[in-house]
Amino acid sequence: MDLCKHNDPHYLAVLTITDLQKMEFLKPRTSHYDQEVKKMEGLKVLMVDDEVVFCENMTKLLNTRGYQAKAVNEGEEAIRVLKKEAYDVVVLDLKMPGMNGIDILKKLNELNVSSQVIMLTGHGGVDTAMEAIKLGAYDYLPKPCEVDELSEMINNSQNNNGRNPKKRKRV
Repeated sequence: MDLCKHNDPHYLAVLTITDLQKMEFLKPRTSHYDQEVKKMEGLKVLMVDDEVVFCENMTKLLNTRGYQAKAVNEGEEAIRVLKKEAYDVVVLDLKMPGMNGIDILKKLNELNVSSQVIMLTGHGGVDTAMEAIKLGAYDYLPKPCEVDELSEMINNSQNNNGRNPKKRKRV
């Protein structure tokens, strides 16, 4: 294939599909970011929060980003769901009536649930969040949080096979 060496300015080059495929600039390119997004698409996330509006809205936002997110509003319901179905990540509110986030986390440990757990704390419960990390939670976020922050933490939890975060951004 030699397109540039023809001297006649009226020459019409006819390219075959094979010729076009050989041209480097036409090959599709995927960035590292695109590959990471593809890898994270379809992650199953269980949101557990008694604040129904927050939980439903965050679940919808996660679903629009390609996650398979489900919302539940009680600890007992979360345990029932997790006994039936595996999730990659469980996002737990620390303070809920009945079974709180720490109780749920302890129960998940008893049941050997392998999901990464991200704790949400809305009442300045940093000490309780740290207790949750000692019990095996991946990390925590203060509430209210942005969907970008939660999405980043969900993705980071899957990039790091252990139960402890690589680097905490906020305290």
